[in-house]
Amino acid sequence: MPEPCYIPSKMLIHCADVMQTDQNATAFGIHAKFESIDRQFVVQPAFEKVYADAAMIKKGYRQSENVEVYKGHGRFTGPRILAAEGFDEELTAETILIAAGTLPWLPDIPSLDQSPYLTFDEPLGLPEQPKPRSVIGGGYIAAQSPHFFGALGTEVNIIHRRGQMGSEEDNDVARRFTKVYQRRHNMILDAQVKRVPAQGEEITVEVTTPDGKRPIPSDALLMAAGRVPNTDILEVAHTSVALNQRGYINTDKYLQASVPGIWARAILWGPTC
Repeated sequence: MPEPCYIPSKMLIHCADVMQTDQNATAFGIHAKFESIDRQFVVQPAFEKVYADAAMIKKGYRQSENVEVYKGHGRFTGPRILAAEGFDEELTAETILIAAGTLPWLPDIPSLDQSPYLTFDEPLGLPEQPKPRSVIGGGYIAAQSPHFFGALGTEVNIIHRRGQMGSEEDNDVARRFTKVYQRRHNMILDAQVKRVPAQGEEITVEVTTPDGKRPIPSDALLMAAGRVPNTDILEVAHTSVALNQRGYINTDKYLQASVPGIWARAILWGPTC
């Protein structure tokens, strides 16, 4: 049999599902006794999977006669011209695929740059389970982390500027999902984050809601407000391809951009905070 394909984040979500099954077992007449959680045992396989996949991809590139890898930051200097950091020569091709992914979007919040926040690229690498933890955002990234940490015993505050989570989803689904999460976590909706000052190891998220101002203390802060494309870093403006208002490359149904010979992997989501 072929080896099953594992997605690291879903491996962790499955562990949270197992924990919740145990917690809800009494509803089925099963009285289970919870003793402890080996957090390192839970998290380590996911990291090992990421590193193993990256190593396998690199090995495949090295063994291919038709692939040449340039390591470094690249940027466009012309319609089909790329400059790679650390290399004197410029690269050009008749066909170019832009699949550079995204990076976390950080809203303009005073004192955020002075606080030890995390993004979804590194939140599971914490040495200890935080209590409590605050998440700013309301999309799928903001939903995954509370499920994992909440199931393992962390009190989670979800801070979202809108009235319900999952604004990119069907409204009935988003409304029902929000109600479910309100039973599991401390959810602060219709909230405007004013400041996130840090004092020692504690971070305070200062928010304003229709009920007034309130401080939310936390041991860890996850910024999950959405993702933005890397098109500005790549300086794709030099290719003259058309971008949408969020900075993503516009493509047709075949993923071809507005400039012939340039293709892009379409990503439709953006900031949700």
